[in-house]
Formats: sequence, structure tokens, C-alpha cells
Amino acid sequence: MRNSGVPFEISEKFRLWVLRTIAYINEYKMFDKKEEDGYDFAGYQRKVDKNFIKSELSKYENKNLKTYKILDDNLNFICKFLNLNHTERDILEFSICVRVFDNHNFFRGCRYTDKITSANLHYAIATILNLDQDAVRKALDRKSNLMSSYIFNKLCHNNYKPSIDEILDYADENFPYKMVESGTDIEYLFSYYLRKCGDCELNFSDYDYLKIDEDSLKSFVLRGLKGTNILLYGEPGTGKTEFVKMFAKSVGKSLYEIPYCDDDDFRSEKGDARFRKIKFTDKILKSHEALIMFDEVEDVFKSNDISKAMINRTLESNAVPTFWVTNNIECMDNAYIRRFDMVIEFSLPPKCKRLEIIQKYAQNHICERTAKKLAKIPQISPALISGATKVISNIQNGDKDEIFKNLIFGNLKAQFGENFGTKKKKQKIKISPNYDIACVNSALNLTNLSTELKTAKSARICIYGPSGTGKSEFAKFLAKELGKELIIKTASDLLDAYVGATEQNIAMAFKQAKKKKAVLVFDEVDSFLQNRRGARASWEITQVNEMLTQMQDFDGIFIATTNLIDTLDEASLRRFDMKLKFDYLSAKQALRLLENNCVAMGVKITNLAKKRLANLAFLTPGDFAAIMRAHKFAPIASADDFIDRLESEISHKNHNALAGKIGFI
Repeated sequence: MRNSGVPFEISEKFRLWVLRTIAYINEYKMFDKKEEDGYDFAGYQRKVDKNFIKSELSKYENKNLKTYKILDDNLNFICKFLNLNHTERDILEFSICVRVFDNHNFFRGCRYTDKITSANLHYAIATILNLDQDAVRKALDRKSNLMSSYIFNKLCHNNYKPSIDEILDYADENFPYKMVESGTDIEYLFSYYLRKCGDCELNFSDYDYLKIDEDSLKSFVLRGLKGTNILLYGEPGTGKTEFVKMFAKSVGKSLYEIPYCDDDDFRSEKGDARFRKIKFTDKILKSHEALIMFDEVEDVFKSNDISKAMINRTLESNAVPTFWVTNNIECMDNAYIRRFDMVIEFSLPPKCKRLEIIQKYAQNHICERTAKKLAKIPQISPALISGATKVISNIQNGDKDEIFKNLIFGNLKAQFGENFGTKKKKQKIKISPNYDIACVNSALNLTNLSTELKTAKSARICIYGPSGTGKSEFAKFLAKELGKELIIKTASDLLDAYVGATEQNIAMAFKQAKKKKAVLVFDEVDSFLQNRRGARASWEITQVNEMLTQMQDFDGIFIATTNLIDTLDEASLRRFDMKLKFDYLSAKQALRLLENNCVAMGVKITNLAKKRLANLAFLTPGDFAAIMRAHKFAPIASADDFIDRLESEISHKNHNALAGKIGFI
């Protein structure tokens, strides 16, 4: 249709609309055919035969013009689902025809009259379509059924004079063409917003290890209550998506998913665009026997362009039962999670279940030995087994046993790398080989502190002091002593350019640490915990507020490190159970580090080197560590060479900051 002639019915309506525009808007002036983008159209206006226009207009006003059959059917189809009134229907028809058939850009040219701006578009449309201006104004309001349907993007309201086609801008640029090319097919017309999911060969028994109450889930979803939402979460590959497909098939419902990309599978879309799609899809499917699956929803709940109120209202009022699927529940605010009717965690099946599923779906295709070998691999999911079985069932030749194994191994290798069959090793905490807790200059006995924390299990500690004094290294030491995992977040990990994203990163870090029962460390905490009294922007305050809230609710070991404790928010300082200062090395500690490192290198320490060391101030364990790293590619010749390098390290420090401090602490 895009390359063919204009249908007769549309051509007739176009003629009427053009005549009204010339008579009532352009005041019997026409645009010259020389018009091009960037030209001053006002300079090309010419008079037209006024009597002829009046005569033609009168003739067409008295005609009983009909809508093009395909477009008429599709408009009726859409109006039914979106509850569009007569005015909204006429506007939609007009905008589709202008987008598809205005080959001569007549209505685009209307932008150059003084009477049409984006602010009084209702006047132009009401005049062209012979509609009531107030009715058109209401139809173009963002709260109308037409404009809240997400068929159009938001209207712009300013003094710019866009064309009607620019103001009524479609979210799906292919939609108007589909409306005149095909009959009433929901999947074709709205493929930008929704896509029908395929079948799944699995059944509930394949997921019985998850202890999901089949009867309760079916009974609840089939009641079709407003605001029915099920949240499925778990690691990738645990079969969440396949479960939803299986469930829809088991209850005899069509399942539609919200696409991640545009209609051509070319551009991936952000969370706010996908969220608009689910709002539209819910309106379209509310009278269908259907379910919605919204997969990979992390981007929605992390988006700063969607208000919390909007998400909450959607979860409370959606008409179609919806399954929300995510790999990472840590990105979600608890306020959202509370609004889900059911929250189901997915995990990989145990070995006995894996063997049962393999034997069930791959029967007659693989031998018992292969089945038992594959069942030992923990990452194998029901969906992976079902998919591999589908392939070998349609292969006539070849060793199906070997093909089945290769299909499974190839998929697992792509997901988890070469070592997919091995058990995940516990994180190994790497501490500097020359780390010595006795060489951390703190007023508190740090060895006793780590012992006490094994009993207390919960603490909020702020460690402050000059760079290189061992703050981060002590956090590693502590985690290792407590037998816990360690999560270290630097300022670059947490700070984000988008408003609200830093707060989300902070919340996710605490959630992650809580889930893993890990020691959580925020390094360079002064980067986002500045005193709120000096805040110039609202986001500076909300970052601190989020940090304080998370600290208050965290029941594990939390350590914040900073070189600039004087800049921290006063309220945050009160939240810490303990504030530890790590200072420059004492003379005794510096000598101990020199002796330890010289022994490690096989270098003899001299009395002269000891005397030179005694005259050095502002040394830290970090200085010694830096020299030992350089020793790997620039070997240290003697103890005096070591002292030379220490002096060089000190020379690079900010002497203004060290002014007034003399000698060792």
C-alpha cells in the first residue's frame, strides 16, 4: 500500500479535508509546488479560485463519505479495546491517512500558516474534521483514552509550528501503515507492543522440586482479579521463562510477552519504553483470554524515568494477569516486592531431578550412561533438556547420543564458560603477602576487635586516616578472619551520572551483602557522604539519606573508609558504632616492616639504614607495599636502596597537608 495508489475512499476524504483547510484555515490561499524543507512557505502562497473551492466544498460536504474498509475494520477493532469515542476515532483515522497518504505534504505545509501552532492544534483538527473544538481538546489531553493509550508519543506544547504529522507522532512508526494493510490481527497490528509466545513441552512435574503449589497458583490466576502479578526470580538458566510458557499452556491461555527491541528487532529499548508497552498491552488484552509475561524487568525497576507511583499503580490495577521475570531481585525496592501477590524463587534442579527429566524427555535417544553423566552437571535446567531433545527428535541421521551431549555442552559453555561442570569456588580474599596487622597504627587492638566481631556479628565501622595506612587491607584481613565473603565498593562503582541511580547502587550493594552474609566495604565514602549542610542539589541530599537508611537496616559487618572524615555528614558519623583512626607508622612499626621486607628479599639490614629510617616521617604500610611491588621488576640492591626509595615515596606526598606534623606518631 505504501507504493501503490491512494484508495478511492481515502482520496475522497482527503479532498474534503483539503478543501476545508483551504477555505477555513488558509483563507483561500494555496501553497506553491516549489515548497521544500527550509523554504519560506509564506513567500510561495498564491490565491486560488474562491468560487470553485466553495462549490467543491459544498458538494463534498453533502456526500456520504465512507472509510476505507480495511482501515474502518481496524479502527473499530482498536476503539473497542481502547474505548475510544467518536472524536478520538476520527482523529486517529485522520492522523493515519496523513502519515500514509499525504504524498504532497499538504498538511505538513499547514504549519506555515499563522493560525496553526502546537498550542492550538485542536482548532486545526476540529476545523478540518468538522468536530467540536472542546471535544477535540479533550481528545488531545494526555489523560484521554487516545493519548494515554501509548499509540502516540507525548504532544509537544510550545510556540514552534510543527506539522500535524509531527505533533501526532506514533510510538510505533509502522503502526499507521499496518492499519491500512491488514485485517484485524492483534499480533500483527501491535507487534511493536506485544508478541505471542511459543509452546513449551514441559509440565508442572518438571518443576516439582521448587515446591510450587500448582492448584493454588492456577486457582488464583484464573480468578482474573485486578492487579494480579506474579514475580519470578532466580539465576539465569533456571527455567523461569519456560515455566510461564508451560503454565499458560496448562490453563489454556494465550501468552504474550513484552519485546525487548523495536518492531524490526534492531534497537533494544530502555525500561521506560518497555513499561509503556506493558500499559498498552494490558489495555489491548483485557478482554482476551490471555496472560502477559514481562521478562528481564531489571531495567524497569532501575529506570529513573518511571515514577514509583506509576509502577505501584500498574501493579495494583492491571487487568491482565502478569508474570514479571528477573534474574536479579536486588535491583528492586521492597516497596515494589510487597505489591506482588506471589514471589517465587527459581533454582536449578537437584541431581536426581535432572536425571529424571533427562530420562523423560531424551528417552530412546541417549543411553543410560550418558544420561547419568549429564545429570551430574548442576547447571542443567529443564528448559535446556527440553530444547536439546527437540533438536535430536528432528534429526534422521547421526549419533544422537553424541549430538545430545554436544548440544548440552555447547549451551552450557556459552552460558558459564569452560568450567561449567565444576562447583563454584568460594571467593578467595587476597591480602598482601607482607601484610602485618601489628604494623597498623591504631589506638585499638585490631586482633582483639576481629575476635569480638565473631561474636557480635554486626557492626558499622568508619576507618579514617591518611592514604596508605591500611584501611582497605584491614577490611580484607577482617573478612578472612571472620570466614566471610568480602564485597568492596569504590566510589566509581556507586556513583552514577543519572539522578537516583547512585541511591539504587547503594541499596543494591547492601542487599547483595545481606544475601551473601558478606563483609561490606565502601571505599572513599567521602565521595557520596558529604555533609548535607553544604549540599547544592537535591540528589546530594538523597544520596546521604539512602546511605543512612541502608546503614540503619543492615545487620552485618559494614566498613566505610575515608581520608577526609571532617567532610562527612554529621548524622552519618553518629550511625557508626566505632570510628577508628589509622595513622602514620610509629618508629617501631616502620623498623618492623623494614626488617620483614629485607628478610623476604634476602637483603642484609645495616645500622646506617636503621638510623636513616628513624629520621623519616609520614611513612605508611602502603609506602612499603609500593616499593615491594616495584622490586619485582626493579630489584632492590641493599637496605640503603630501600631507604632511598622510601624517601622518594615521601617526597611525592602533599607536604602542605602534612604541615605541622613532625616525626613518627
